[in-house]
Amino acid sequence: MQKIILTSNNLTGKLPTTICDHLPDLEVLAISNNYLDGIILPNLEKCRKLDILILSKNKFIGTVPRELANLRDLTELYLGVQQLGGEIPVELGNLKKLQTLSLYQNEFTCSIPASIFNMSALQNLALEQNRLSGQGCKLMGIIPEEIGNLTGMTRMSLQNNELAGHIPKTVQDMLKLQELYLYGNKIEGTIPNVICNLKSLGALDLSGNYFSGSVPACLGNVTSLRNCIRSK
Repeated sequence: MQKIILTSNNLTGKLPTTICDHLPDLEVLAISNNYLDGIILPNLEKCRKLDILILSKNKFIGTVPRELANLRDLTELYLGVQQLGGEIPVELGNLKKLQTLSLYQNEFTCSIPASIFNMSALQNLALEQNRLSGQGCKLMGIIPEEIGNLTGMTRMSLQNNELAGHIPKTVQDMLKLQELYLYGNKIEGTIPNVICNLKSLGALDLSGNYFSGSVPACLGNVTSLRNCIRSK
């Protein structure tokens, strides 16, 4: 067995605790858009060859098991639209082949782990609609300078959190970025001119923040831009 795809059904109950015990060659496990509950099993790490794991749009609770970081061949991880909480495990940064990390619409808190910004293969990061802020945590919920390490990123959606601070100038190093969504946070300062260096940018939404100053005139030179919304 290499693929299990059971998406968009009316499945209920919990994931079998032995689901990976006898499936050493499983590459795709897709059970999204069902009614499964309970926790996400740490022993999913036994499916060592998993390439794609899609559990989004269920009713899972608890935290993301750190053991998922042992799935070193994983390229796509979808855990969005659940009731997951706590901190995003720093160990996920060990998934060096990961191209898509989707954890949106959960209840994650604290900051985005710095290790996430060192995942050179990452192309799509979806963390919107959580409670990422840094309140009560060791690190504040800011966008770190290391964001520039994501040189292969094409889509980043961090909207509707409580991220503060400024947009770092290293964002200019994300030369393949096509979509950047930061609306509904607490980001302040000016909109950095270096955003104009993103020549592939087609969608930019910074609304609902605390930006001040003027809109960079150079945005008019980003000919790829089709949708640009600044804060009011």
